[in-house]
Amino acid sequence: MSILIIFLFIITLSTASPTPQPNIVLILTDDLDHTLGSFNTALPKTQQLIGNNGATATNWFVHTPVCCPSRAELLTGRYFHNIRVKTHAQHGCMFVNVSVDTTQSLFYNTPENNGWYFAPHFKALNYTVGIFGKHLNIDNPISAPPGVDRWFVNGGGDYMNPSFSVANVNETGATVQFNNCSHTMDSHGSCYSTSVIGNQTMAWIRRHVTSSNKASMQPFFAYVAVKA
Repeated sequence: MSILIIFLFIITLSTASPTPQPNIVLILTDDLDHTLGSFNTALPKTQQLIGNNGATATNWFVHTPVCCPSRAELLTGRYFHNIRVKTHAQHGCMFVNVSVDTTQSLFYNTPENNGWYFAPHFKALNYTVGIFGKHLNIDNPISAPPGVDRWFVNGGGDYMNPSFSVANVNETGATVQFNNCSHTMDSHGSCYSTSVIGNQTMAWIRRHVTSSNKASMQPFFAYVAVKA
């Protein structure tokens, strides 16, 4: 299973600091192989955008190029042997230790407690952080982890009528299912998982950009990961 990462940077017109901090949108896709050309076939508009405004990494190394381990390494910045379960019998998320019990795992803990998760580091830089779509395959917490302001995630879920754990910062999360359409594509994709994730992401970004004080607007980091 291959993972494709796309970074989009948008400079914030903020006067709160001498050097504007960029807004960051990270798009993470499953099962696209750049060598086989699936990126160009599946995402021609995205390829055009990256070609005109982005960059392609031609010397990129992945420690464990398979589903949950690769995502976990991306979310923590750690090698697999530093986030794996202690024994093979524990299984975890493809042997990644993602227990929310902090006596067993530091995956979602805060940096002050030697935690691994990336979001608190962005929070320390005054970013607002939104996580949307596929996170880890299993054991995603219902409530938002430390450093996350908007939490809208699942482990991949279904292509149609997907369920998500949804929460804002300091909220107890809830499970929401988008079941207002049938399992067919003639419903214009209103319940197609990629559409749901994209719509939720754009709504969050729009609310942030339009409701913030322009003179002191926080930069935002949006993690957007689709099943398809």
